[in-house]
Amino acid sequence: MDCGYINQERKKGLGYLTEMTTDTENGIVLGVDCYPANHRESDIILKHIEKIEKDTGLKINNLALDAGYDVGAVHRGLELMGITGYISCIDFSNAVLKRATRYLPEKDCFECAGGKYLNFVKLIYKKTTQNYYRLYRMPKEERKSCLSCPFFKKCAFSHGESRINAVPSIRLFIGIDKGMKRRHIRL
Repeated sequence: MDCGYINQERKKGLGYLTEMTTDTENGIVLGVDCYPANHRESDIILKHIEKIEKDTGLKINNLALDAGYDVGAVHRGLELMGITGYISCIDFSNAVLKRATRYLPEKDCFECAGGKYLNFVKLIYKKTTQNYYRLYRMPKEERKSCLSCPFFKKCAFSHGESRINAVPSIRLFIGIDKGMKRRHIRL
């Protein structure tokens, strides 16, 4: 196997990544795989799980992963494989969710303290950070009235829009932001 070059702020050089799966109920290692270090762990975990299931003949039902695997592709892959994944929380600093706003799941929008709605516009993937953002925006004609709103100085929304750090499913994200244990939700 070829090794890969690690080019991170605190780590540089040639190296490998290992994936290890253990059966915590019986205390045994099910498998270990080694990959070049220039791959992202989130890209190789699904291959590793498939290999473990094939090699052992066992069906994995539940899986615990660290926060590095908290990406949409892993969530979707686990869902397709019928695996419930438990992923540790990532603390996002979303001011909009901590201020006087309210998320309305039935409408997938936010309501500001002034009673105006910011509707979901689109899901954005930013390559440089490998994060998803959900863009919420207030209709243009309503933005002008924000200047006269009594809550304007404390408003979490910038120019009638807000970009929320999130996984593709807002239901998953709202649970994280409220400090709940992160649990993969079947859609």
